[in-house]
Amino acid sequence: MEKPAKHMTPDWVDGATQARAFVYGLFVMASTPGMVLFSTSLGFGALARDLGFTFGHAVFLTGTLYALPAQVLMIDQIARDAALAGIALAVSLTAVRLLPMTVALMPYVREEQPTLRGWIARILVSHFFAISVWLEGMRRLPLLPQHLR
Repeated sequence: MEKPAKHMTPDWVDGATQARAFVYGLFVMASTPGMVLFSTSLGFGALARDLGFTFGHAVFLTGTLYALPAQVLMIDQIARDAALAGIALAVSLTAVRLLPMTVALMPYVREEQPTLRGWIARILVSHFFAISVWLEGMRRLPLLPQHLR
């Protein structure tokens, strides 16, 4: 991985701690991509409610199927009483498209000397990649030092 030039590194990085990077990430959530994701999540919640799913069902699906197309496909097919095997195949096919993006982004989120805890964290993080996460990650992560990612 190529290191970015010093002049490309964001100003807030100099002397930043992991806590400051986390807080900065919370502020970034209020950007346009964050608001788009928030709005689409509201739309998913409305769709789930209209199809007869509870709030708990919608939250569970968001936690287990992070990519919105898979969530929409799953609740639509369940509402239509589709076969479970067909639903699983369709949801899996929507997830396969995320594999190349996950492979491209993983080098930016890994530790240099991974421990067992690091491997578990890496596996957990890989489940939360979506197209929007990949776009923002490829734009922002190469500019950050390893300890702030």
